[in-house]
Amino acid sequence: MVHFNLIIEMYAKGLTHQKLAQMLNVNEETLHQKIYGEAEFSTTEMKVIADLFPYCTSHYLFNGYTDE
Repeated sequence: MVHFNLIIEMYAKGLTHQKLAQMLNVNEETLHQKIYGEAEFSTTEMKVIADLFPYCTSHYLFNGYTDE
């Protein structure tokens, strides 16, 4: 599943793939695979990302659709 909402929030915050990959200690290709659903985020990675967007729920960030 593509994490569209994560992509939107990263763009809104000006957070690049390169910067987020560094924060998660993975390379950019691995991050790309995780964002576009080719690999899964670990629980630790999801926590780091959720902490960057305290105004968003984890469900919203890691679901492919808008939070209702």
